[in-house]
Amino acid sequence: MTAQHTPTPWHLLSGKLRPQFSAEIVEILGKGKTPIISWAGFDDSDRPLKEHKANAAFIVQAVNSHDALLAAVHQALWNCAIDN
Repeated sequence: MTAQHTPTPWHLLSGKLRPQFSAEIVEILGKGKTPIISWAGFDDSDRPLKEHKANAAFIVQAVNSHDALLAAVHQALWNCAIDN
């Protein structure tokens, strides 16, 4: 049996780890608010925090758009088959 991915929608969480600390976290959460990718996955000192947040938002957008994109491709292929 093939493993299944965490159900969508996924959500982006970013902010301070604790109010008294300056460190910020970036996490991608699943439907039940359980981390899928935790802040350690974005803890790369070579990239600015803004870039980590943008990358995380892009991942979330891609994952959440995947099913609709596949449906649109299938519909386009179906339409092309009917036209020919």
